[in-house]
Amino acid sequence: MTLPQNVANAVDSLRIALNDWTATYASEFCNDDAVEAAHKRISAQGTLGYICDTMASLDIVRAHLLSQEAEITDLISKRDFLLRNYNAAESSLAAAYALLREVHHSYRAHPALHARIQAHLQGAGDEA
Repeated sequence: MTLPQNVANAVDSLRIALNDWTATYASEFCNDDAVEAAHKRISAQGTLGYICDTMASLDIVRAHLLSQEAEITDLISKRDFLLRNYNAAESSLAAAYALLREVHHSYRAHPALHARIQAHLQGAGDEA
């Protein structure tokens, strides 16, 4: 599955924000370049601006996930509808086939009708 570009950008932004958080609050585990880059990104917007942008990215990802959930729910509903109709049609067809088999021998006196029933029972269908 390919993410829409805005969602991919938001996910990347969130990854960067998590790395920046690590570089800011656990700098002893990060290299100096990562710490300096994180401080520059945060300073460029200020802490609150940086947090707001990060939250906006999170909202984009959340909205995408919720839309996917709605789409999946819709697809499941459509699948269930199709299965119900398929099962009903299959039951009707089985009943018709059973009835056709039952009356098959009764129509031997009518050769044309008997031949059509025989052809149908053999899978040729009713072409009349």
